[in-house]
Amino acid sequence: MTGKTGRGWTRLSRAQLRSLAETLLIGLAGGALANALHLPAAWLTGSMLAVAIAAIRHRPMFIPYRAAQGSFVVMGLAIGAMVTPETLRGIVTWPLSIAMLIIAMLSIIAGTSWYLRRVHGIDPMSAMLAAFPGSMAQVLVLSAHNGVDARAVAVIQSLRVLVLSISMPYAVLLFGVGEPTTIATVPGRHDGSPMEIVLLLVLCAGGAWLLRRLRFPGGLVLGSMLCAVALYGSGVVSAVVPQWMVIAVMVTTGAITGSRFANTDAAVLKRLFIAAIGSLFVATAIAAAFAIATSMMVSVRTADLVLAFSPGALDVNLLLAIALGLDPIYIGAHHVARVTFVSFCLPILIRAAQRRAKRKL
Repeated sequence: MTGKTGRGWTRLSRAQLRSLAETLLIGLAGGALANALHLPAAWLTGSMLAVAIAAIRHRPMFIPYRAAQGSFVVMGLAIGAMVTPETLRGIVTWPLSIAMLIIAMLSIIAGTSWYLRRVHGIDPMSAMLAAFPGSMAQVLVLSAHNGVDARAVAVIQSLRVLVLSISMPYAVLLFGVGEPTTIATVPGRHDGSPMEIVLLLVLCAGGAWLLRRLRFPGGLVLGSMLCAVALYGSGVVSAVVPQWMVIAVMVTTGAITGSRFANTDAAVLKRLFIAAIGSLFVATAIAAAFAIATSMMVSVRTADLVLAFSPGALDVNLLLAIALGLDPIYIGAHHVARVTFVSFCLPILIRAAQRRAKRKL
């Protein structure tokens, strides 16, 4: 039972229910502590770390499969809600800069996964998922359901988000722009009424169901996200799911990933930590090189380019843009393009890797 995800609600034993309650309480406590410390992606990373520690210490961490499915749909909706009509129009406004960003992301994936395979001996599928920039929640979902080393993916992805989110405000400040403050809302959005939330969830669940029927890896998240992008990007809706629901999804996702750390020893964690630091340097160096090259081609402030090419989380980067007084439209357009591109690439590359693996058998 430790470190596993159950397949339903109706057959849960009393022991499983106790384990579920313990897992959620530990995840919630970890997320709340990380949030109190103002850490980036606090509810996700805090929950994952707390549950991982409990799993390593042989506590029976457990999340039912149905709960995981529901959280994936809400996750896609929350990610899509970061998109605005302005960010979509911005993708067309800066074609050269967007094109350079896409090439940069492909280079980061290729370079970082090569480094993880060759230097640290991580298997190809795990290295590829760990290398994907700025899609941690979706990558963690995929790593839990595709037979990869979820521990390696979780450590590398989480450390990258943590370090980049802490360091990026100060990197931007080096260019004399902005103040190191935080803002936790997206302009022009409001909490939806119960009816609006139900309608949004039904529509996004329909998109999730469709892509899952088409057997897309991570289809629940991707289908929900694409539906939300269409709704928010077109300006049809501006209501968002309440914060408590997003927190619940982050805690659940963190708990699912954290439970995969069962029976992990200190030597493995040390090896993964070193791999995470090395891969972060590789990804940052590649992103910086492309940002410098792009600055010679387009007339954009260097500070805006630095944040636009940062391989961190979409929501964190958008909030940093607003908080630091940068151009949220330019930066938002680039990160929306990046996340959309990465979201499409993930299932395609995973499917291709699975086919290659089958041919070798």
